[in-house]
Amino acid sequence: MSDFTAQLQQALSSGYTLERELTGGGMSRVFVATDTALGRHVVVKVLPPELAAGVNHERFRREIQVAAQLQHPHIVPLLSAGEQGTLIWYTMPYINGHSLRDALQRGEKFAIKDVVRIMRDVAEALDHAHGLGVIHRDIKPGNVLLMGSHALVTDFGVAKAISASMPTSGFTSAGMAIGTPAYMAPEQIAADPAADHRMDLYALGLLGYELLTGVVPFKEDSPQKTMAAQLTREPSPVEDSRRDVPAALSALIRHLLAKLPEERPPVAADVVTALDDIALSSGQHLAPLRATRKPSVARTLLVGAAGVAVIATAWMMGERTGTETVTAAVSERMAQRTAPVAGAARAMQRASEPRRVVVAMPRPSRTRPELDAIGTELADSLRRQIDAHPRYVVVPADSVAAALRASRTVNGVQERLGADLIVSIAFIPSRDSLVRMVSVRDLAAPEWASHRTVVSQVVASAPASGIGEQVPKVVRALLEMERAASRQRPQDANARTFTRVAPVELP
Repeated sequence: MSDFTAQLQQALSSGYTLERELTGGGMSRVFVATDTALGRHVVVKVLPPELAAGVNHERFRREIQVAAQLQHPHIVPLLSAGEQGTLIWYTMPYINGHSLRDALQRGEKFAIKDVVRIMRDVAEALDHAHGLGVIHRDIKPGNVLLMGSHALVTDFGVAKAISASMPTSGFTSAGMAIGTPAYMAPEQIAADPAADHRMDLYALGLLGYELLTGVVPFKEDSPQKTMAAQLTREPSPVEDSRRDVPAALSALIRHLLAKLPEERPPVAADVVTALDDIALSSGQHLAPLRATRKPSVARTLLVGAAGVAVIATAWMMGERTGTETVTAAVSERMAQRTAPVAGAARAMQRASEPRRVVVAMPRPSRTRPELDAIGTELADSLRRQIDAHPRYVVVPADSVAAALRASRTVNGVQERLGADLIVSIAFIPSRDSLVRMVSVRDLAAPEWASHRTVVSQVVASAPASGIGEQVPKVVRALLEMERAASRQRPQDANARTFTRVAPVELP
């Protein structure tokens, strides 16, 4: 028994007896143990010391308690959690089955009907969790277990618990958001504070793609290249690798893998319905036909409460820190959502006045200082072209710097500068390429029309190439966002929405 295992066994005391360690635990070390009181096998997952050292234990405990409320046939539940010293662990039932990752590594080929069934089970689990405000954030083959003919999703809420309890609000010491690069949505890679449940739907599309073709569409030889591919490339159509894929299933995969969240299915329930239609059209009945029902009053009120959450951003500075929210901002957004007439009047007033825009410099690079000059060049070009448009007035760079010295919160910057349009820059460098991301956020717009990201990938030897082509696209993105916000939401009025209050403390 290793020193770590002995330490863990001592912490677990007589309640559990460790038996063996499993491989492939991802963000945790995984052990099979016996619950001595009930004589059943359980799985004990322990955060590695290097990760646990940076975790706020109390915050992690609160987040795990939320995830423990999930009870669904396709979700592996959390049984308990504990901590001692630097050790943090949680327990789950031991599933006598295997993961999709194991099956794929063995070269197992999945029939179309089995892929549809698995995707449907995962989508139902996501629908249940999203309805309670819980986002998985790490849907991948290793976190989907097969038990007989059914799929079960494990580790629900764990990535969120780790992310939320890190001192840098979701970033490891390397500055990268918690998750698995090959299965992360573009907005998750960009650490977009408004990223919501639709990142799980993107990952579900990646999962379905891999089950159908046997390959991950965006897997490269380094995490940086993989993330760049997620941001800039479109996957090859699944039918190129597998001709028996129904057209409807191929179309659903493409829909799920849309780069922009608003171009994906709005909710997981829509994915379940689409998969049911695919199964019925092929003669494979996956589940009893469900009667259409109206949402309950309680559910409607719950969804409405979620919809008034304020969407703020600290991404303008390249990373997010802090965990507190601003009550005044929540109150303001709630007033906007509950007073449509007043909101319309404000919109008309805004439409007749130039809007003030903040262009934020990227965070200084610790490993590639030469990128700082590229950031300055890109920011200056953005300021010139945005300011040249009669719709916008760019806040001077020195005023932005002064506001940030006085206040490190988005709310404080808004109050001092009177600007609610934020343009921020981020870089993802690798050895042979550079991805430039310009994120545009309208803090006064509804969440579904509040964010655009303009991405450009260039060779590492010419990091400034293409700036002249990228900047006009940013100006167009600003205008498209305003046009989208002025139109009716492109979803059914009864569709569920999920927004969350983002950290607003700037670094």
